[in-house]
Amino acid sequence: MYCEQCGSELTDELAFCDECGALVGDPLGTYDEDEYSADTWYERGIGYDQEGHYLEAVGAYRRALDLDREFYPALFNCGLDLNVLGRYEEALALFTRAVALDPGDALAHMNRAIALYGLLRNTEGDLSYRRAKELKPDLVIDGQGDVVTIPGERVV
Repeated sequence: MYCEQCGSELTDELAFCDECGALVGDPLGTYDEDEYSADTWYERGIGYDQEGHYLEAVGAYRRALDLDREFYPALFNCGLDLNVLGRYEEALALFTRAVALDPGDALAHMNRAIALYGLLRNTEGDLSYRRAKELKPDLVIDGQGDVVTIPGERVV
């Protein structure tokens, strides 16, 4: 079996394509297009994230975005997971959209910088990093490329 989106070969047990994150199975049991909203897919993505299943989370967030293109939390979390997976081009596209939707979101600028650094586009990454620091001076990237905020703040 092959993914209809990207043509990659699939294994039967997958709910989402390993390459592009497209929905290829039914992770929620009996899938009914009308039954699941963007919020439902977003919550499913959160569940996958909590289990460390980042690829499945990307697929769920993309499904949420298919239903609501401007669903900011799904957009943001999908970008986070793509950064974790090392899929920096895709993450960059999402964080560029996030910055366009909310130019004041320091975390979006910081995660955009992480994607740019992952692509070795350091000059552009530095610009995004500086913008994030202007918006939120206590925001830093640790040695592993994770965003760290001041204690007690929640990162989306």
